[in-house]
Amino acid sequence: MPMIWLARSVLWLLARLPGPAPYRLARRFAGLWMRLSPGKRRVAAINLRACYSKLGDAEIEALVRESFVHYVCSIFETGRNWYWPLDRLQAMCDGDDGIKIFEES
Repeated sequence: MPMIWLARSVLWLLARLPGPAPYRLARRFAGLWMRLSPGKRRVAAINLRACYSKLGDAEIEALVRESFVHYVCSIFETGRNWYWPLDRLQAMCDGDDGIKIFEES
């Protein structure tokens, strides 16, 4: 139970960060997460090599790092999804282009 409380508290604190702060933090923590998750890193590299067979090792490694940045950022943004009111979340969306495309098809 203390771990759940700790996780929820961290997410609550992360939800209070301004604008792009979760993304900036994710850029800093991605390298650490990569070192702590060698299995995820290996699987990401395998999958990216399968999808982008023409890319070199350095390019694949850059994509692996970028995927970890986005993975960590999604974790950091979870607090917003849990604790922000729906209208505040919707205000961050770019618009309803997706709904228009869906309705037209």
